[in-house]
Amino acid sequence: ADIIAAESRRLTGLVDGLLTLSRLDNDQQSMDIERIDLAAFLHNTMERLKGMAIKERIQLEVLPGPQVCHIAADEQLLTKSVQNVLSNAIRYAASRVTARIRQEPGAVRLYIADDGPGISERSMHNLFQVGYSTKFDPETGNINRGVGLPAVKSLTEELGGSVSVESQPGRGARFSVELPLHRVKGEKREK
Repeated sequence: ADIIAAESRRLTGLVDGLLTLSRLDNDQQSMDIERIDLAAFLHNTMERLKGMAIKERIQLEVLPGPQVCHIAADEQLLTKSVQNVLSNAIRYAASRVTARIRQEPGAVRLYIADDGPGISERSMHNLFQVGYSTKFDPETGNINRGVGLPAVKSLTEELGGSVSVESQPGRGARFSVELPLHRVKGEKREK
């Protein structure tokens, strides 16, 4: 029963990710740009993932940064993007996932880091491609071919931002999500 429940959650996530990617690729994703306090948003998002972190025995921590940091974004798209990065970090972390906000001229960066095994050089080049994964699930015998990181890339680009990753094998990975501070309602992304 546990395996069936886990596979059901995995497949639901996979279908949701594929639908999101499809809507983004076909310019069918509507956006509702609003003013969001990224600092409060980050705390709330990490709080929602606390159950997953406890189950995996991972400590979540927001490192010092701006107490208030407003951006213009679609909250639903931002939530999907940040939750994907955080849940991925929780799955790969050894014991700790940290997040930090840094303001820059005209933009803000959200750094999410884990202390897991890191990402190999070969995997770094394929990380944001649909269906790429190196994670093998011994319980089901499947390779977990997710769409989480490709969705993060597409969602972040839709918001006018970008995502990158740096890693050292054995020392974890750090994702950087850059978002513009201001965005005009109805503004289309460049393709």
